Amino acid sequence: MNRIITFTISLALLLSAPKLYAQVVNQTEGDSEAEWERLADELLEEGDETDYESWWQRLEETKLNPLNLNTVGFDSLKMLGLLSERQIENILQFRKDYGGFMNINELLLVNGIGLKQLGALRPLLYVDSPEYRQRIEAIKKGSKHETLFKMSGNLPQNDYLRNNRYPGAPFSTMLKYKASLHKRWSISLVAESDAGEKFFTNSQRGGFDFYSGHIGHKSDRVISQWVLGDFRMQWGQGLVLWQGFTSGGSSGISGIEKSAGGIAPYTSATEYDFFRGGAIAIQAAKNLSFQLFASYNKIDGKIITDTIGDEEDYTSSVYETGYHRTTVERAGKRQLGELAFGGAAIYNSSVARLQLHYLHYNLNPYLARGQQKYQQYNDTYRDKDVFGFSWKTSIKGALFFGELAINERGATALVTGLRHNFKPLNIGVLYHRYDKRYSGSYGAGYGAYSNTSNEEGVTLAIEASPSKQWQMRMAADYYHYFSARYNAELPHNGFKASGEIINNRVRWQNQLSVKFTAKPDQVAPKFKSRRNTLSTKLQSSFKIDKRFEVRARGQFTYTNKNQHKEYGYMVSADGIITLSDKFKTQVRVAYHNTDSYYSRIYLYENNVLYGYYTPSFQGEGWRTYINLNYKAFKGFTIYAKAGVSIRPEMAQTKYGDIIGQIRYTF
Repeated sequence: MNRIITFTISLALLLSAPKLYAQVVNQTEGDSEAEWERLADELLEEGDETDYESWWQRLEETKLNPLNLNTVGFDSLKMLGLLSERQIENILQFRKDYGGFMNINELLLVNGIGLKQLGALRPLLYVDSPEYRQRIEAIKKGSKHETLFKMSGNLPQNDYLRNNRYPGAPFSTMLKYKASLHKRWSISLVAESDAGEKFFTNSQRGGFDFYSGHIGHKSDRVISQWVLGDFRMQWGQGLVLWQGFTSGGSSGISGIEKSAGGIAPYTSATEYDFFRGGAIAIQAAKNLSFQLFASYNKIDGKIITDTIGDEEDYTSSVYETGYHRTTVERAGKRQLGELAFGGAAIYNSSVARLQLHYLHYNLNPYLARGQQKYQQYNDTYRDKDVFGFSWKTSIKGALFFGELAINERGATALVTGLRHNFKPLNIGVLYHRYDKRYSGSYGAGYGAYSNTSNEEGVTLAIEASPSKQWQMRMAADYYHYFSARYNAELPHNGFKASGEIINNRVRWQNQLSVKFTAKPDQVAPKFKSRRNTLSTKLQSSFKIDKRFEVRARGQFTYTNKNQHKEYGYMVSADGIITLSDKFKTQVRVAYHNTDSYYSRIYLYENNVLYGYYTPSFQGEGWRTYINLNYKAFKGFTIYAKAGVSIRPEMAQTKYGDIIGQIRYTF
């Protein structure tokens, strides 16, 4: 009976809206990627350090191994980063009520899912059918290869390059090869050099400055996965170990609860935040699995040697830029030995998901604490042990989740929360407390600061979807810290609140966002002060037809510290032209005017594939750029971007950037 009801509703929807159906059928891969780019805009608009490349690669990999819409779980859908938790809950509830989906287009019957969400999900999901089974079998039997070559540079060159203070080439170069074989094997090799680094010289005979690679395998057997080479790990809620993409302290319900990805091959060109060694996953029983890893990596840093006494060497600073251009930078290249190993035991059933974690890490030589007051509890990375326990369980429709961690000194970190769907509201509550002696150096727990230490706070998040056209999100965070922090020598507290309203139509989307922060910002000792910042954004996009789309955005920011007020605003206009499946271009013109750095505005820019750029704008000026995407022939795509910034008040009034990239898949 439920199947008949579903079929009847689907048929009525399609027959009563022929134009809508035509748009659904005609959605292309370009539509999907456009929606991914829109979401990236939201994730990165505040200068977030989100690992955009790993997130985009996860979507690309899922295209090769699509998820069955009628069996996929909550965590797998959330890890895509395309849906809110309320939307995921509604999908699972629809599946429960009607016995599953007969067609991918039936997602439009789910409350909160519109054409844009369907377009984003279409290449990532499938509904079991003879046609799709043939597709999946073809993927399993076949292979997928990707070769990527990218070069980028700035014009005019900066003083260091122009005066030969950087000895290398004036442009960045990256070469990448990835392969997926029979859906089980994966291989990658990445080579990269930054602008100014030596490149195929007598002192750089290896050619590129940075190399990364891996070989991995997945199966349905006891050893379900292994990776040799470079990889990343994610466990629990991120208190013990979390590398790569994270929602961190982002607003909204989707940001307060994490879905860990476990073991993942590393294929990025970023020169930090990954392990080098081996990892293995063991499926010991139906509901019980284990993950083990060991890593030893040489990383950049400055070593201080005692040449007079008998004091041991120590590390004064760790470098994470990946730059090796100057004599000082090259002297610190891969000088430190980073050892890490650990394991996780995972129990996963329909009732609960429980994990036990253990991590050991050591840096040789150890990292010395700085002399500033806020540095007194900094991690030394000397023979550290961290244990964790995380949980997720659902009770009468409410999901309870959290993680408790403790280090070798007995310092603890706790994050715990719940979310529940009260139609039409989805509500989430989170509490976190990180001892000042706890250092989550390899973690990424939820919080106002990024080091998972010295903080306590509570978060309330609400989402509502009164109809398919309207979505509303609200979140509020209150936090305080126990000892000094950077720019704040006294214990203090802060507050953050944000709200967003989105209206989606077939061709039109409007979005209004408001964010207020009251963040401790103390320079003078023994004097507490905050910097209050209010920022708003109004964005509208209109799709004229399949080929043309226009977007307009206005942003305003206001900041106040000790009655010193500053203002800033930015307006921008985008034109997106898709002449065919082979050619797409985007043009932007933007004007900004802010009083200073403190009233700066961030604006995400579309880039070449796997690339992202979220510059901050201050002072008065203009910014314009053009993106080109041309599919010359099957499997061969050319990407290019050229941008120009004009700053009248600066000595160098004009400067530009240019990127070229070639991708070949077969």
